[in-house]
Amino acid sequence: MGLFSKFIKHYNDPAPSSNKASLASRSVALTTAQLRQAFLDFFVSQGHTLVPSSSLVPVNDDTLFFTNAGMVQFKNVFLGLEKRSYNTATSVQRCLRASGKHNDLENVGYTKRHHTFFEMLGNFSFGAYFKKEAIHFAWTFLTEKLGLPPERLWITVHQEDEEAENLWQQEFKTSNKAAQGLSRLGDEDNLWAMGDVGPCGYSSEIYYDHGTDFAGDPPGGKIDGERYTEIWNLVFMQFNRDASGERSPLPKPSIDTGIGLERLAAVLQGVHDNYDIDLFKEMLDSFKQLVTQHTSLAANTLKSEDYRITSRIAVDHIRSSVFLLADGVLPSNEKQGYVLRSIMRRAMFYLYKLGIKEPFFYRLAPIVVKVMGPAYRELKLEAGLERFQNIIQEEEQRFLLTLGRGIELLKKELQLVPHGGELSGKIIFKMHDTYGLPLALSHELAKQAGLSVDEAGFKEALAQQQQASRADQKTRQATSAKANWLMTLEATKYVEPSATNGRLEGRVLAIATTLDQPAKTALHAGETGIVVLDKSAFYAESGGAISDQGYLISKDGRSKFNVKDTQKQGQIYLHYGVLECGELHLNDELLNEPDLVRQRRIRANHSATHLLQATLRQLLGSSIEQRGSRVDDQSLRFDFTCSHNLDAATITKVETLVNENIIANLPVVIESMSLEAAKAKGAMALFNERYGDVVRVVNIGTVSSELCGGLHVANSSAIGSFKIEEISSVAAGVKRIVAVTGLAALASWQQLKSSAAQLSEQLNCDIKTLPQRLNTHLMQSQELKQQVAYYQQLQLNWWAKDLKQRPAITIDKQGTWSIVLGELIEDNLEAAKLRQLWDQFKDQADIILVARLVKPKEQRQSWLVGLSKQASEHFSAKALLEDILKPLGGKGGGDSKLAQGSAALKAGEEHLFNSQNFVEKLKTQLMSM
Repeated sequence: MGLFSKFIKHYNDPAPSSNKASLASRSVALTTAQLRQAFLDFFVSQGHTLVPSSSLVPVNDDTLFFTNAGMVQFKNVFLGLEKRSYNTATSVQRCLRASGKHNDLENVGYTKRHHTFFEMLGNFSFGAYFKKEAIHFAWTFLTEKLGLPPERLWITVHQEDEEAENLWQQEFKTSNKAAQGLSRLGDEDNLWAMGDVGPCGYSSEIYYDHGTDFAGDPPGGKIDGERYTEIWNLVFMQFNRDASGERSPLPKPSIDTGIGLERLAAVLQGVHDNYDIDLFKEMLDSFKQLVTQHTSLAANTLKSEDYRITSRIAVDHIRSSVFLLADGVLPSNEKQGYVLRSIMRRAMFYLYKLGIKEPFFYRLAPIVVKVMGPAYRELKLEAGLERFQNIIQEEEQRFLLTLGRGIELLKKELQLVPHGGELSGKIIFKMHDTYGLPLALSHELAKQAGLSVDEAGFKEALAQQQQASRADQKTRQATSAKANWLMTLEATKYVEPSATNGRLEGRVLAIATTLDQPAKTALHAGETGIVVLDKSAFYAESGGAISDQGYLISKDGRSKFNVKDTQKQGQIYLHYGVLECGELHLNDELLNEPDLVRQRRIRANHSATHLLQATLRQLLGSSIEQRGSRVDDQSLRFDFTCSHNLDAATITKVETLVNENIIANLPVVIESMSLEAAKAKGAMALFNERYGDVVRVVNIGTVSSELCGGLHVANSSAIGSFKIEEISSVAAGVKRIVAVTGLAALASWQQLKSSAAQLSEQLNCDIKTLPQRLNTHLMQSQELKQQVAYYQQLQLNWWAKDLKQRPAITIDKQGTWSIVLGELIEDNLEAAKLRQLWDQFKDQADIILVARLVKPKEQRQSWLVGLSKQASEHFSAKALLEDILKPLGGKGGGDSKLAQGSAALKAGEEHLFNSQNFVEKLKTQLMSM
């Protein structure tokens, strides 16, 4: 059995030594491009349908930021939610692992096999074939088509999957080619699942042995190392796992396999490092040429370890960046755009650290198009390369400015920490998140200052941000490879309706049914779709404000497109709606007619939100910070930090001050300035927003100054009026105000007045004296409640006195037990008062009280069983109550000393309780003790 009990057969064969010597005469020396094509050709020849790679951004799947495996585009097929015209497929899927659970970003550059972007070769069966065929295809392709030596290959199977193990042994015999060895491993290694519940199955992995030049045991061994590399994973999806963990067979077992193209290319080309394969060698050579041509780095720098790491990071990250741009992702401060920005800025930082202080990263984009364009036509669209470079260069210019400021700010922070102290993790994260300073730079600068860093605090802050980011994913912002029409479009020019005199004409640049479908040339009456114009007067949803609605109308009036929603994809405005009549075609000129009445209400609510925040800060202090908002044409919603109690008097002050500012007819002035100038001016910024160098500041008189990109009124009086409708708490220390403005506020006041008038009429008083009359009624009501409670207590005392005066039922058994049975028919006595009845008996020794309160009007009976301390040592009040209530269909609860419950009461059953039977049962229990 060799050294490891988990291993079977073949491990005692002579171990291979060097990689190249063994492969020289056995395998086919393929380039990466040839290997990619050879894989597809093989499976197409086996009847598989060739399926193009899907986008890096999954379509209609809010569970993932990015496509991280070949099976992602087939997920609904595996789940049975979608049917396709084929039941076997093969693909080369572009993948990204730089966020969420699969995040290899920080490893790139330092290891031999980590990438943010990689290609996954895969073959899939949706119920057409299963383990036997999958194993045969894999073994045939590797050993016959590629010529890999079988003695270099090691197989793993799940320890419970005897079927797979037997099929491998059968394949070895049939082909007369046996693997080096086979391991049986557990769930951690060889069980694959889509999630905690749903389809799952055993897997079988194929590893390549690089030889004795490298350390490490076979899979499942005790010593990890680089000798064995996983090159293919065969997943046998055969179970459905439920919430309890139980697995049941799937009706149609399926196959999902994956090979990392870069890893397999390294094996075939006889190298142990992915960055030594032909694809990366070409990119690294081109990178070095560009560095030589466009920078003044010294020759010894090009031979340094820092250069080696930086060059690998640069070529890996430019691949990811270009492919993300090609799939419609733009650098931004949220979602996929944030990840793209992080990838770009990591590469830019390492270039900066190496000594390249001018924009350079954008120069690498042509390398990706040249090397990978033949396999991915998305990279070779007209004007695509120019667009990629322009976006990257703009981002790089912004980053270099930001990085310089960040370094200066970090140095100032370091000066505030005592020598030998620790730099806060929150500050490190702020520098990383806002200015792009990597943790490594903070370490370096802190070390120079004689300080340590709170790395745990940094990781905690980063994890919190990643968790919040994942929770906020939206499917609409996902685009797919089919949406290539987006990538060639120019940015939409937004023109406010006030500047168009209602006659803005926009030319149709693109038409599509949905965002993830190919572009169309026309839209016909009754069809829904997306229309993109070169100029638009429709405000796109952003900053918490909803979008405009309205119509796009042809010049002759025959075609009317009802715009129901407007969204932005980067700088491209997408008008979602339905064509009510006529036809739309590319290059048609359409009149923009947004619903200006609706837009005025949105503007009023938006400007009122600014006045509300300023007023809250004025009244409650500068600790008030926005934590979210929602502005539409009906109302405004404002979430803010607040530890104060917002009583009625405070709310009245808030409403009064906001309305005073509205009446003051304050001018609304919008300015563009640098972020630093805006901060110096005191402009408010959102707590979680990251801004560019130039920002838009909205000033309402001298009352409010905020960074904002939304639409606003021209002066405060256009808001009309303001009224708070609702106040609530949405989280610890976070409150929410919902308010209305204009005619909606007037309608709310009128509704209140109408309700007050109705109430004053009922109370026969003038509306002005309504508060006094209500106060009088409340006082009278309170007096009545007190009187009722007093008479109920008198009644309870009388009942207790009556029970005490009755001769108790006694049982002699090692002492005298007293059983008190009482019934009262009374609708006006509360059942809760039964506890007070027991209070008058509980101090007596050896007593059992059974009280029944009958309420005929409510058709309800309530019971109480109370036991003295001594009695509870022999009986259980809860058990006795259950004996009473069970025949009645009632419910109750309690403990050994006191129990209460109730049951329905049928007419005429007020006196059906058989006290004699109850006592006899107690006697029987006592006598048996």
